Amino acid sequence: MVLLHLKNSEDDQLLFETSVHSSVKDTVKELAEVYNLRHRITRLKLEGEELAKYGPAKQPDKQGIDQYSEQAVEKGQFYCMDPTGRRTGNGKRSNSGLTASDSSTVDSTPLVCSM
Repeated sequence: MVLLHLKNSEDDQLLFETSVHSSVKDTVKELAEVYNLRHRITRLKLEGEELAKYGPAKQPDKQGIDQYSEQAVEKGQFYCMDPTGRRTGNGKRSNSGLTASDSSTVDSTPLVCSM
């Protein structure tokens, strides 16, 4: 058994266990898959939080910061302007936060990545 410690930063570390008989090519391939999957999951978590707060994405031709928009902006009950201008701002997040099921799903994501 061989333990590889991949450290990109203090927050982004990974221990990877492999056997002595594994080739370097196979080990690098497996390590890259795990590393990329962790980053993909983290990105999905962040996008889920943004979706709840700022709503769905705008059409590509309508993206831009709302205060500079020439067209009237539809503002729903929980409107929160997206600072990047990529989302509508009409998320389902109230002042109290995400719904219970959304919150538990998003909050469990770091646990999956740290296993």
